[in-house]
This record gives sequence, C-alpha cells and structure tokens, in this order.
Amino acid sequence: YFANAGLKSFAFWNKHHRREKIGKNRGLSCSVKRGMKMEERKKRKKRVLCATVIGFFLLFLYAVFYAVTGLAVPCVFHLLTGWKCPGCGISTFSIYFLQGRFLEAIRQNYLAPVLYLYMVWAGVCFCRDYIRTGKKQVIVKPEIISWIFLGILAGWGILRNLQGFFAVDFPFHLCYTI
Repeated sequence: YFANAGLKSFAFWNKHHRREKIGKNRGLSCSVKRGMKMEERKKRKKRVLCATVIGFFLLFLYAVFYAVTGLAVPCVFHLLTGWKCPGCGISTFSIYFLQGRFLEAIRQNYLAPVLYLYMVWAGVCFCRDYIRTGKKQVIVKPEIISWIFLGILAGWGILRNLQGFFAVDFPFHLCYTI
C-alpha cells in the first residue's frame, strides 16, 4: 500500500512540476531568466540615458534660440486671461539662472526653484520605476508630497495675481551691499 501510494504521489508531483516548469518559466532555468531581466534593464537604462541626453540637448537649443532671438514660448493661459499662471517666467528664469544672474532669475518666478526640484525628483522616480519594471507611468511616492506641491502651486497661482501683493518687491538691493 505505501509503495503504491508513494508512486502515485511521485507521479503526480512529477507531472505537476513539469507543468509548472513549462508553463511559468517556459522551459527556461531561473538563471537564464534572471539574465534576460538584467539585459532588459540594461536596455532600459540606455533608453533613459539617451532620452535624457536628447532632452538636455533640446533645452540647450531652446536656450540658444532664446538668447539669439529673444523670442520665448508664450504662455497660452496668460494670452487668454491676462493673468499669470504659476509657470509664467520659467523660461526667463532658466536663461538667467544659466547665465549666473540668480537674483534676476528668482524675480521672474519665485516658485521656479521648488518647481525644478520637484520635476527632477519626479523624473528620477519615473526613471527608477521604468528601469525596474518597464512600465511608463509617473508614480511619485509618497503621494502626499505631490498633493502638497499641487496645493503650493495653486496657492502661488492665486497669490501672484492679487493686485498689489508684489507691488513692493523683495529688497534685492540689500544683497548687493558691500
């Protein structure tokens, strides 16, 4: 009885194991599968690096175009409503910042440094998740930071359009005293 039961269970296990090996792993060993994942990650890293280089190159071309012609991308929100959106002045901020004129850059948009830090952080989160999983979605963790930033952005959009809120500018001349 025990010998017969053992053979049946062995046959069942062998049949089940063979099905699992062929079905889940498609007949490949775990080391080969792990190597394929590493190859996929390497390809994704190359794609991220290539996209980053192309992005910075396009930003450089835009900066050169702006420096030569003085023409910037107009804000559609400002053209339609006459109000400044939370991002108005980002192009000028970027150009002044790259030229080393930091105080003039901050005058263009006071929130721009925070906006750039958030964008870099979200970009790093996207690239990290894309390289790991291959999914192209922006998930910034913890999510509460995104909600806080969205609130700050909305508040800034309202504050900068209040009449007289920035009528008295920050005394930047105090920074130049020797």
